[in-house]
Amino acid sequence: KDSQMALLIPQAAIAQDENGNFVMAVNNDNIVEEKRVVLGDTLEDKQIVLDGLNADDRIIIQGLQKVKNGQKVRVGEIKSAEDIAKEENK
Repeated sequence: KDSQMALLIPQAAIAQDENGNFVMAVNNDNIVEEKRVVLGDTLEDKQIVLDGLNADDRIIIQGLQKVKNGQKVRVGEIKSAEDIAKEENK
């Protein structure tokens, strides 16, 4: 069986609409971008993301209802999905 790295993100970062699941990510210009994601299983309060995110994507995990696609935001604490996974595995 092939061993794969899985991305785990907080369930609070995931939103849903009639087209499926998505997260709001922040690009290098601090502009919010909607990213469609394919989800796998849950692991406690985390969700496995099978497709749609890269390990270095910056996702919004609080205040999702306050941002919209294309909006410029001020970035507080920045953690990549990879950083979050490392913290969880300590």
